[in-house]
Amino acid sequence: MNTISNDLCQLTTAKKREIIARILQQQAIKPQFFPLSFAQQRLWFVEQIQPGNSSYNILLAIRLQGELSLTYLEKSFQEIVARHEILRTSFITIKGEPQQVIYPHLPLKIAIYDIQELPEEAQEQEIKNLVLQEAKQPFDLAQIPLFRVKILQLNSQEFVLVLVMHHIITDAWSIEILLKELITFYQAFSHQQPENLPTLPIQYADFAVWQRNYLTGKVLENHLDYWRKQIGKNLPELKLPTDYPRPEIPTYEGAKKTLVISQYFTEKIKQLSLQLGSTIFMLLLAAFEILLHYYSQQEEIVIGIDVANRNRAETDKLIGFFVNQLVLRLSVAENPTFQELLQRVKSVTLDAYSHQDLPFDLLVNTFNPTRSLNKAPFFQVKVVLETTHSTSFNLPGLTINSIPIPKLKTQLDLLLRIKETSQVIITNLEYTTDLFAESTITRMMNNWQEILNQVVFNPNVKLSDLLNHLRVADLQQDNQNKVRNKQAFQQKLKTAKRKISTDVEL
Repeated sequence: MNTISNDLCQLTTAKKREIIARILQQQAIKPQFFPLSFAQQRLWFVEQIQPGNSSYNILLAIRLQGELSLTYLEKSFQEIVARHEILRTSFITIKGEPQQVIYPHLPLKIAIYDIQELPEEAQEQEIKNLVLQEAKQPFDLAQIPLFRVKILQLNSQEFVLVLVMHHIITDAWSIEILLKELITFYQAFSHQQPENLPTLPIQYADFAVWQRNYLTGKVLENHLDYWRKQIGKNLPELKLPTDYPRPEIPTYEGAKKTLVISQYFTEKIKQLSLQLGSTIFMLLLAAFEILLHYYSQQEEIVIGIDVANRNRAETDKLIGFFVNQLVLRLSVAENPTFQELLQRVKSVTLDAYSHQDLPFDLLVNTFNPTRSLNKAPFFQVKVVLETTHSTSFNLPGLTINSIPIPKLKTQLDLLLRIKETSQVIITNLEYTTDLFAESTITRMMNNWQEILNQVVFNPNVKLSDLLNHLRVADLQQDNQNKVRNKQAFQQKLKTAKRKISTDVEL
């Protein structure tokens, strides 16, 4: 033993590093196995029940204009894959239990489709076709990689990058991380400089192990005690009127309606939320609660929200599925003013935030709500505050802009996405076409906008007065629609009579 130690001491530093690297490489030949996080386990179970489900595909499409190095782009993705183990992870069953399998290496080759010969209109159609194809193409969770990267080359100066990832390895925050690191690595390769990214202190599998060890004993009981009081035994189900009966087996087909709140009203909302000591999200959530009450006529509204669930610094720069869902049980009882209602929403939301460590999936398993294929547990409506992605930024000789993605699949009845920018608030109401017609969603968004218009100028308006205002506004809109429909019918009748008269003369 001493002889070996002495021999090692005689080696140069470079030789020692070479030996250590060889040992580590030999240790890393075989994949590593880890338990799933609670959130991953839920998606894994969904896949077992509904194999080939593409509704958890997360899609990103960006247009790149300028001098693009496909070599640097591919190398940048390779570096990101090497940096984040989750991108080299698959999911298998061992002795009846799901396991994460982390592979030491993942050869990555970006598929490039050259469509330079096509006319511009045909190129745009090819972009739509690829986006649609990637959105609908499912992943096999047992096979790596659980993401796909493809490039369409439109000409020598214009490209479209399409990235699709399974939700089990990513979330919205992670997409932001991936984009930032892609920029960092691409810049480093372009300038022939090191990227200077800090070493990741942990990997996602470490978080999964920690989560399962942490949520035991008193910690688990404290969280469960809160949610037991919040959810209770008689959690009401939100019953919104629908245009179509709920199918036994959902198609998950979805669409979305966009509402951009003007710069003027965005500023008013910011001022009011500051004045009332709330966040913009809480104010918009309170207004949405009123909308749901208006349609359902229920005093108690159960709704879901998302939290990033990255409370520890070690997880801040990690790609992975961290986002958690919280259940909010809100009340509009006793005819509150909007200001009073907002304070209720604030109180319930802050309490839920303080108990966000309990995974939604563990909540479901503990309280075991009635489950069915056509309804999500606890809530069917959710409101999400989205992190603002870099939709337009510059690289050396290159400009990048995001391409809007149509909503194709949805897991919930309604999902309101809120994105705050420097000037306006952009909202998208995603809905299942199994239940709702586009006209209904348009009316709902108009109603929500009217609620915001009213409370911004009069935060002390009583709920009953606000609802009466909505009823009058809806009645006026219905009358206007009837007049327009009557005029359109009369115009068609006149056109038909003229045609008949012309035919007779001939």
